[in-house]
Amino acid sequence: MSKAYGALIDVLGGPQAFLQFRMMENGTYEKLAKANGDAIRGLSPKISSWNTGTPAILLIYHFLFLMFLQSLHFLFASLCPLRNTHCLSYVNIGQYRRLLCF
Repeated sequence: MSKAYGALIDVLGGPQAFLQFRMMENGTYEKLAKANGDAIRGLSPKISSWNTGTPAILLIYHFLFLMFLQSLHFLFASLCPLRNTHCLSYVNIGQYRRLLCF
């Protein structure tokens, strides 16, 4: 029997794949899903939402805008040596100082 399991492990690609195959074969995933469903059935969660500050979406947009500015900085900084030009000036955007290349 051990030779058969060894051959099956080799065919499936390793012990982890063999373990997953055996779990599918025995219905372990279905049993786990049923047990999880039974565990949370009948629960009535009490969820409160507090909003006392800046909406999170605005913070995300601000972060994405700053990342966009930073990517532009790296793009222009990488183009300056390629074009044999000099970086002429800096521009202040909020608290950040960005390099302008022409």
